[in-house]
Amino acid sequence: MHLFHVRSYVILTAFFLGIFWSCGSYEGINDSDFFQTSLDAKETEKIWFATSLQENPEVSKTDIPWKQSESKWKRISVPSNISPDFVGKKEVWIGRVIQFPKVPTLSYSLRLGAISDSDLVYWNGVLIGNTGDPKKLSPQAYDKVRIYEIPSGKIVKGDNILLVRISRYFSGELGIVKDHTSIGPSSIIRKEYYLRSMLDLLFLAAYATVAVYFLFLYLRKSQGISHLYFSVFVLLLVVYLFNRNQLKYELGVPLSILKRAEYSFMYAAFVFYYLFHLTYFPRSESRFGKILEKVGIGASLLLVFWIPLLWFFSNGEIWTFANKKIVQPFIFPVLVFVGVWIQISNIVKGNRDAVYMGAGFVAVVFGTILDMFASQGILNIPSVTNFTFFLYIVSLAFVLANRMVRLQAEVLDLNRNLEGKVQLRTEELSNTLDTVRDLKEQQDGDYYLTSILLKPLGGNRHLESSVKVEIMEKQKKSFLFRQRTGELGGDICASYDIVLRNKKYIAVLNGDAMGKSMQGAGGAIVLGTVFKSVVSRTNVHSVSSDTTPEKWLQGCFLELQSVFVSFDGTMAVSLSMGLIEEDTGVFYYVVAEHPKPVLYRDGVAEFIDPPTQIFKVGYENVESEFAVGVFRMRNGDSIFFGSDGRDDLLIGKNSDGSRIINEDENEFLKRVREGEGSLKKIYDSVISFGELTDDFSLLSVSYDSESIDSDSSLRRNAIQAYKRKDYSRASDAVSEYLENSPEDTDALLLACIFFRKDGSISKAIEFGERYRLRKPFDHSGKLALAKAYKKGGNEERAAFLMKDAAPL
Repeated sequence: MHLFHVRSYVILTAFFLGIFWSCGSYEGINDSDFFQTSLDAKETEKIWFATSLQENPEVSKTDIPWKQSESKWKRISVPSNISPDFVGKKEVWIGRVIQFPKVPTLSYSLRLGAISDSDLVYWNGVLIGNTGDPKKLSPQAYDKVRIYEIPSGKIVKGDNILLVRISRYFSGELGIVKDHTSIGPSSIIRKEYYLRSMLDLLFLAAYATVAVYFLFLYLRKSQGISHLYFSVFVLLLVVYLFNRNQLKYELGVPLSILKRAEYSFMYAAFVFYYLFHLTYFPRSESRFGKILEKVGIGASLLLVFWIPLLWFFSNGEIWTFANKKIVQPFIFPVLVFVGVWIQISNIVKGNRDAVYMGAGFVAVVFGTILDMFASQGILNIPSVTNFTFFLYIVSLAFVLANRMVRLQAEVLDLNRNLEGKVQLRTEELSNTLDTVRDLKEQQDGDYYLTSILLKPLGGNRHLESSVKVEIMEKQKKSFLFRQRTGELGGDICASYDIVLRNKKYIAVLNGDAMGKSMQGAGGAIVLGTVFKSVVSRTNVHSVSSDTTPEKWLQGCFLELQSVFVSFDGTMAVSLSMGLIEEDTGVFYYVVAEHPKPVLYRDGVAEFIDPPTQIFKVGYENVESEFAVGVFRMRNGDSIFFGSDGRDDLLIGKNSDGSRIINEDENEFLKRVREGEGSLKKIYDSVISFGELTDDFSLLSVSYDSESIDSDSSLRRNAIQAYKRKDYSRASDAVSEYLENSPEDTDALLLACIFFRKDGSISKAIEFGERYRLRKPFDHSGKLALAKAYKKGGNEERAAFLMKDAAPL
């Protein structure tokens, strides 16, 4: 805040304090016409008396009632609540003697403080004034300060008798309960009354000025919401304090409406007081702080809930009970405590604003303590709470203004040095962009070199034949390096021609390496390298090509597993790989935690289920039984391999902005049907359904040849020969049958048994192992293979198989 504003507030405060201190009351009866005399007294002083019995005020014209019948009257303190002394009594009389050393020449008035509730006042037996009607059910004026002028000629030298008949409204409140009592010249009494009321209004005007200033500041400059909360808090406080001012009775509004408005504005002011503290300072990060903030919000909601109920209940005792027994002792302390805790926690953090705000709050507490001492007679000073509270409001205004000044100083500094700051920031941004550009170029160079390494390891190396292979890849990461565009990811597709035992096969692979960009590409390079190495070794070395399709797939899988396991779980791949025999169209395949292959036949797309669930390549000590699936393709069939990028499509967003990812694998079957088996059309259908979120790869195998019909009679002849115990004929027949029908897995078991009976143990073991690779859990195959090994002299292998088959 500007220094001029601070000085203005200090001078104004000192001025108000000087005026107020000059308006103090003086005890003792004075014979001067320029002072008022206090009528307050403690019970022990035996000055004020009270009775609940009906009194005739006419008696006081000649006698003092409590001296005639002392047992009927009790000594009381004024001001005080005498309800505990008169439990259940609706009405009491109180009185005292006021001595005048001489008859005054000026008009005199009585100030009787706040009487609860209605009253009739008699001076020497003459009615000099009244407030309220005891017959009414609504409250009359229980917080109104009574001032009654004594009629001319009614004051006598010596003893004067004051009698007041008081009718209660509240069951727990009776008597002259607040303010102070005094007697003096009417001009002095009323001057003090109006001067104090106007002084309060001056404070309210100061509060309102501060509030309106910050309200306009918020509206014009869109300052923080705390400015708005502070403005509303102070404006509500102004209206509340006006309802506490005695001048409110000059409006002629019924007390029931005034008190409801007073409570409503008081509750609302506390709510905005809490909101101001909650929004001005940074929110607490501690668990205790968050709990306290929620408790404060809950207390605020209770106050907001209670405000409309005030206007619903017409019984004033309900409002007062809720205010004195619930709101003031419980809800207000909670809000004040949370507000003070917020201040203290920010003071600990070194927040200057919290220090200033805390100093103002300490002033309020100090003033309240002084007023408590004054009310107990320890100190003889007037109330100072109004002034200390004014200091508190000023401290809050100072804090807000100080924040605005800091902001303006920053803006001025920015304006003065704007050009230099812009130039400096531009240079910093340019340097940062150059650094980022260099780093990106280096990264794109790494991507480019990696893609160069990956390129020869994938692709379609199959020469055209009755089997057609097509590949489509769309990696998620794309880059531009020196005018060269490229893609990089963890998906890989490859196809090669190999020969096993003089039969032509097409080896196909579709893999998805774990990780994104470089990590995924690294896995794809390892996968492609090992697979190509196995293919090359098969085509070069006759030993490697002298094997069955099942054993070749098993060997390739085990070699991949041994390589990836060496990376200790940091690199793994899911894959589908297979062999297609050109002559027969028989398809041998292995699926390791990869999307299922899809068969497209006669316009219908369906999944080809793998025989077992095999985990990803690269995970060690994971129990999963290796198995080879076998499927015979027909003329016009197409089989599609694809990574999970075909399924993980972005198909929309939720209301909160989170992505909706497709989780239905059957959607891909629809895409295959819509694409009519064409790889390009399938891709177009996929991207029209949803946006790619991962690497996308597809490999299709189409068979376009009339496959050799299997001769089922050979199978029947083999079984009949076996029954005739013509094992040689049975072995030859089943072997010839399997040449054209290798997909018949059960025939492999028959061949194992027939060749064992015929004495061809090596052949029996070969067919038995092929059967076991297709059906690893079948106990009949294990037993037949165990017998072959045993007959061949391999007792250890036979025992292992027998043990493995035992649980089944």
